[in-house]
Amino acid sequence: MCAELIGTAFADRLYKKEYEMIQENILELVKYGLSTGLVDPEDKVYTINRLLELFQVDEIEDAVFEKVENLPAWTQEEAEGKLEGILAEMMDYAYENGLMAENSIVYKDLFDTKIMGCLVPEPSSVRKTFRDLYEHTSPLAATDYFYKLSCDSNYIRRQRIKKDRKWTTDTEFGTLDITINLSKPEKDPKAIVNFYFSALFTYSYLI
Repeated sequence: MCAELIGTAFADRLYKKEYEMIQENILELVKYGLSTGLVDPEDKVYTINRLLELFQVDEIEDAVFEKVENLPAWTQEEAEGKLEGILAEMMDYAYENGLMAENSIVYKDLFDTKIMGCLVPEPSSVRKTFRDLYEHTSPLAATDYFYKLSCDSNYIRRQRIKKDRKWTTDTEFGTLDITINLSKPEKDPKAIVNFYFSALFTYSYLI
């Protein structure tokens, strides 16, 4: 009986630690969104609530909220460096709690797409901003906006692109850029079939 009670107490502490960690992850991801401009400050609570719903978490505890709120502000570069770790912990939680079917690369890619979908603006907002920049500033400004949005939303995966091998060579037609793409993992065809439409819907406006 004593051993059972100790085991139960340990399990409860472990669950509480994991539960607090996912709350921290949610707040840190919203902090990332605010730091990169993905999330408007007026949408902070709304974004937190969307992530709480996705991870089936009831609330953010006061102690956890204060802990993350008291962190120093992040620069764009600092935020970029933290995203991969935040998403990795969130996906570990999702798999361990039955929110993600398989712990494979393709399932992780599709689930973190769903996570980041909670941060990105609505398609109509993206199109409006792009058109306004294109018409009133310049096509370059509009393209730069869209490219940064694609990177910040993890649609273009910065950390994987860094693994690509790149070099140039001179030819009679000019300088030729050569890239070996190491950023695309092998895909499981079955998983692609099962989740293709979900991913397509989430990022349809980025295509």
